[in-house]
Amino acid sequence: MKRAVIFVFLFSLFINFPAFALTEGEDVMPVTERYTGVVTHVYDADEIEINGAHLILLGVAAPDRGLSGKPKDCYSEDSTKFLEEIVLNQEISYSYDPLYGRHGKRGIPSVYVYIADRLINGEMIENGYAFADLSKKYVEKEKFLKLEADAKFNGFHIWHTCPVECFPEKSCRVRNW
Repeated sequence: MKRAVIFVFLFSLFINFPAFALTEGEDVMPVTERYTGVVTHVYDADEIEINGAHLILLGVAAPDRGLSGKPKDCYSEDSTKFLEEIVLNQEISYSYDPLYGRHGKRGIPSVYVYIADRLINGEMIENGYAFADLSKKYVEKEKFLKLEADAKFNGFHIWHTCPVECFPEKSCRVRNW
């Protein structure tokens, strides 16, 4: 009788256990869980500071301003200014991606940034101020690729002004020559 009770108990746990399991050390969150804060600094066209935390816009590959010793990319100042005009000193919300998790390049978290229901990451790409990052797996990747194709087709900003080269499975970038 004891064995039957234990079996029923264990079986009920198994039935109620989620259909997925995270691997050890994986940090996955739903896209819908949002955090809020004020953007206090824009480092670059894809890097901001919120509540004292340095964050990267997930899925965005923007021209580099040359702050890390690299040469300044074509259109980097215009792209950064566009982002500043939208988010600097604004209350925003941000979320992590369930495919990508919390940890980004150089240990800086990568996030989706919203003002109300506007996805700022997508607006950077849609308006031709940045490219879609192909080097990562993230939920909005297909959407960002479509936005990039439309910006390229319409010749918006980077696509009209700068020499651009694209790499399969990576992302496009402006050429410095």
